[in-house]
Amino acid sequence: MLLEDYEVGKTCFKSVRHTDSDKIGDSLVRLEYSLNNISLWSSENPTLYTLSLSLNRPDGSPVEAFSFRIGFRLVEIKNRELQINGKPVMIKGVNRHEHDDRTGKTLTRESMIQDILLLKQFNFNAVRCCHYPDTPEWYELCDEYGIYLVDEANIESHDYYDQLCRDPRWSAAFSERVRRMVLRDRNHPSIILWSLGNESGYGPNHDAAAGWVRGCDPSRPLHYEGACREEWGQGINVHKSEWGARATDIYCPMYESVEDMVHFATEVEDHRPYIACEYSHAMGNSNGSLKDYWKAFEETHGLQGGFIWDWVDQGLLKKTEDGREYWAYGGDYGEPVHDFDFCINGMVWPDRTPHPAMWEIKKLTQPVTVELRSGSRQHHPPVLTVTNKQDFTSLEWLVAEWELLRDGKVDAIGNFPLPFLIPGNSALVPIPCGVNPGHKGEEIHLNLTIRSKAKTPWCESGHIVATEQIRLHGGFRPVKVLRHRKSEVEYDNEDLTFHKDSENIVFRSAETSITVSEKECTIMGMAFKGETVLKKGPDLHLWRAATDNDGIRDWEGQDQKPLGQWLAAGLNKLSLKEGRVYRDESPGHKVLTIDKTLIGTDPDKEIRCIQRISSLTDNGFILDTEVRLHEGLPSLPRVGLIMTSFPIFNDVSWFGKGPHENYIDRAESAFLREYEQKIADQFVPYILPQECGNHTDTRWLELKGKRKLRIEGDFPMEFSALYHSPSDLFEARHTTDLVKRDETWLSLDYLQRGLGTGSCGPQTRDEYTVSTGHYRFRIHLKIE
Repeated sequence: MLLEDYEVGKTCFKSVRHTDSDKIGDSLVRLEYSLNNISLWSSENPTLYTLSLSLNRPDGSPVEAFSFRIGFRLVEIKNRELQINGKPVMIKGVNRHEHDDRTGKTLTRESMIQDILLLKQFNFNAVRCCHYPDTPEWYELCDEYGIYLVDEANIESHDYYDQLCRDPRWSAAFSERVRRMVLRDRNHPSIILWSLGNESGYGPNHDAAAGWVRGCDPSRPLHYEGACREEWGQGINVHKSEWGARATDIYCPMYESVEDMVHFATEVEDHRPYIACEYSHAMGNSNGSLKDYWKAFEETHGLQGGFIWDWVDQGLLKKTEDGREYWAYGGDYGEPVHDFDFCINGMVWPDRTPHPAMWEIKKLTQPVTVELRSGSRQHHPPVLTVTNKQDFTSLEWLVAEWELLRDGKVDAIGNFPLPFLIPGNSALVPIPCGVNPGHKGEEIHLNLTIRSKAKTPWCESGHIVATEQIRLHGGFRPVKVLRHRKSEVEYDNEDLTFHKDSENIVFRSAETSITVSEKECTIMGMAFKGETVLKKGPDLHLWRAATDNDGIRDWEGQDQKPLGQWLAAGLNKLSLKEGRVYRDESPGHKVLTIDKTLIGTDPDKEIRCIQRISSLTDNGFILDTEVRLHEGLPSLPRVGLIMTSFPIFNDVSWFGKGPHENYIDRAESAFLREYEQKIADQFVPYILPQECGNHTDTRWLELKGKRKLRIEGDFPMEFSALYHSPSDLFEARHTTDLVKRDETWLSLDYLQRGLGTGSCGPQTRDEYTVSTGHYRFRIHLKIE
């Protein structure tokens, strides 16, 4: 037997021979050795050794020889923690099915490496192999690159959930599947937990399999979600001390709320850590409230992370009749029984392009954080707290840089020296630049970017590992709008005119006009120098193209989901109950008012919208909007405005959160600054088209092309700018169903509902919903 470390050219021992005293029975031999100066394996430092074994005849000639790579590490449950090498490691995990959009369950080595590189680059450290043992090469690669694994037996029995786990005729099958997995995979250091299967109830057959594993491999704890549930049925999880502990050493339920997680960790006396086997269902535009989960994980002893469901959208590549490619899902092959798009629930598309939510989990799980610590007195100015959140590694492999932003624009840049910090430690460092507050209300942010210093097996030199944005001064300030005064413009209020024809009222200044339909009580357009810029709106907007979490469109039983309630209330087809358009032409003050009442399916649940249009200068208007929503209506998709432009805009710029789409419950990774992008790039091609492209905390935005439309508000706006209408997105079932429009559809929200994870798990948290009631907001539209 020979043990070698090829990376450093070190031989740990060799020429070890067994004696008769090492024999166990007739065919087994057990050898135990104590080794000094061994490097331990972990996700951060996956040190491997090569173990060579040979079976020789008495004369020394070989009968059989083989070698394999092994790692040394210790996995224990102590102090209500899953400890690896004596450290409680936070599980930054995801569930992963083996999937390729062209070859199905047959994967190449290159595809597996691509998954591992993405996992490492987005700060994941663990994978649950759902719901079967994976191809052997996967484990070898996870050993090499450093990924913690939950190896899961191929046991699942939804339709006989309570029966098979208790039927003695199935006991051998349960144990055999677990036994084959353990015997095949037990030499892989990446495997830290054995899982007894998925969603197959809980009964004596699991206990029998668990007992065998505990006897064969006591070095790894057990994991089984079904043992956390009620005794019968796939019902609620049981928060009782040691419930199901015969079969699982981890309390590992699915899709509990943040409050339920915290309840188990703080109110239930149990020796086991809580590690969610599935949470944050990533179906479509999803993963809302990740920040709330991770706040609980990091602040509550006994909570230790979990595994997002899941890694990759399981769509299969298909072509339309005219040759355009799209990803197919349930029902696309004519099968009568299917789950529609319920397998489209990954953090990456089938081609491994990351969803926007990937940047959110990367930010929340980054290995280094920097926070502002306020000074206590005049002579103790604010400083930064740098924390090394790694388990086994210092910060020596990282470098950092800073940039100072004033109102979203870069004002200064420089290098940011990182302190030497051992794992788990923090240090105070000065702010790396002087901060002159500038003019009153100026927003000043410090951005920090932390990169790898050199190339690693999983990233290039300069790879971004962590980012931070720290507010140093100021905050949102409402737009200051200037009404007409002779000292400020070349003409006076007499230049503002109303013109009325048979159907419309046109409100004109010297160069800008707004047309309002008296019949529809709607703004029908906005023109500048005789050229129409806005085709329709701004008009009240309460609807959105439902996300999968709002409700699964082609499923039954969705009546109580938000989408079911919205459709029942008729929010997608509001009609005018009554309304009027009137003018106020008092001296020095001209206002055009639209006062209308809208209804959905119930004529008594009224929505009143009052819009007041008043002039700014020669190229803009103020629009004040007031909305009163009947208390009997459901929680809403949004409260805001929508407008449609003529085909004159190609680009959008804004000062707000970006660069990727973000929502009020998924915005930690989006930073405030000025951005400019193509409108065509705002569409996020979720396999089932749905609400997308939103940006929160927006101070101002501009649509650019032949003209420039600038919008500011007295509130931090949310917006999206797309070449598809909400109806286009809602009616489509694949991206190939969408036809790019020439117009731009601009949604401008006072507030939009968050995303949640309601397709399978908790709905959007209350603090991220849009309630009924009374809303008022103002925007300033300016055309150049």
